[in-house]
Amino acid sequence: MLRLVDRGPLDLSVGDVSVAPALNASYDELGPIAMRLYRLLPLHPGPEFTVEPVAEGLNEPVDVTTQAVSELLDANLITEIQYGRFRQHDLLREHARARAEELDPQPERNGALYRMCEWYGKKAAAADLAINPRPRRFSWVYLDVYDMQFPDRRDALEWFTREWANVLEAQRSAAGQDGWDELVFLLAETVWNGLRSLSAWDELAESQRLGAEAARRRSHVLESVCLSRLGFAETALGNDTAAEEACTQAVRRASELGDWWAEAAALSTRARARTARGECHGALADLERAVRLDEELGDRRSIALRHRRIGEIYCRPKMADFDRAIRHLRLAKDVMREVDDEIGLARAVTYLAKAHLGAGQWGTAVCEMGAVIDVLRSFGAPAYLVDVYAILGEARARLGHVAQARACFTEAIELGEAAGLHRSAALERARCYAMSWITATAGRRTPSDRTSRLDERDQYSGAALIAANEQILPTRPEHSNREGHDGHTQGRERPPTHREASAIDRP
Repeated sequence: MLRLVDRGPLDLSVGDVSVAPALNASYDELGPIAMRLYRLLPLHPGPEFTVEPVAEGLNEPVDVTTQAVSELLDANLITEIQYGRFRQHDLLREHARARAEELDPQPERNGALYRMCEWYGKKAAAADLAINPRPRRFSWVYLDVYDMQFPDRRDALEWFTREWANVLEAQRSAAGQDGWDELVFLLAETVWNGLRSLSAWDELAESQRLGAEAARRRSHVLESVCLSRLGFAETALGNDTAAEEACTQAVRRASELGDWWAEAAALSTRARARTARGECHGALADLERAVRLDEELGDRRSIALRHRRIGEIYCRPKMADFDRAIRHLRLAKDVMREVDDEIGLARAVTYLAKAHLGAGQWGTAVCEMGAVIDVLRSFGAPAYLVDVYAILGEARARLGHVAQARACFTEAIELGEAAGLHRSAALERARCYAMSWITATAGRRTPSDRTSRLDERDQYSGAALIAANEQILPTRPEHSNREGHDGHTQGRERPPTHREASAIDRP
């Protein structure tokens, strides 16, 4: 077995054989910029790199750095692991680090590291804006990403999926330096939407904890924001008590700093943690307070988000007040359409369908889903699609559409497992329903299972669902939790104003 032995800064060995002379010879044949690049690479946050961040570290143009990368490749001092993506072997990193310590003053090395970490912050900010452009931002970095913009969300998410390990390592590197607090909480802000999209909850919790600590030292409002997002991640990890504690700190700090937006966001996230603990009334009180702050600010999108959360709570088994849930979710749906938030609208509709499902309005639930599946599929949000297919599967099963229910449950399970959403409640729900409903209805077909005539390739499209539902709904009466009204009559009721819906009556 080969073992690396360090016999001094320039006497690296594999077993009993010193490789330093060979490495020194290869290094000495490089041009001056390639030599600098070789010595820089051990500073790069993360083991894999592309040209742009190391060009920033060198403070050289990208084309000049590309030529230096080619020199290192030709000298076998780095490896191209895929097109445009490189790695330096651990043995070579040790040799390069020794050379850097010998030739490059510490301030120069610190400056190079800072520039690379800042580059990752800027690029991650550009990705964050493309992934979710609507929320408020706090860091200056979002104003300095013009030349790094992504064409669309999918492209940004693909970049983030490749690079998030480097971005987080950049944050850790910055956290280890004195006086780099702003860079630490800047990086925490930029990874929020990307890590959330990937359901990388452990990494999200770590990044927000580092960001909150750095922001606290600067008395920056991002302390509250990072604490709220830490609470969000802790809830996703099942650490509900820790989540509530983090959010309570966030509420207090936002109030002390006089930032109503951050306070409302912290209250909403604490409501999420309290809901997970079964404290539905406490959660509703938090959301009611958050709505009042949002109304004072005139933030229509945030108002819609709060009402969506309120609707979710009324769908919980402990509350099971589906009439109220539907009122709040209709309001969230209308406001999201008003502010032209396509994904926010899709999420509101998803929970509205869940409320109709709970109310026994199964065909209406299926109808609602037809409007959002194609949107979420193009958005590239597997966690959201798992929710949709789990709800749709149960609605199909209750309508007696066994084949379509099985297809929906299978789609939910495959999407969730492929995306690594092992902690997803929706995925678990799909598994449970797949076993219970399909087992209970095995071998049975009903006259109303008309969607089985759909072409298999098209059965998941919104257009196909809507076309199928035009056949289903008139022929299949729905149950309702309100006497004298079926699902269609309820669906035509006047939606409430946000003032009416925000007056939360506790049962």
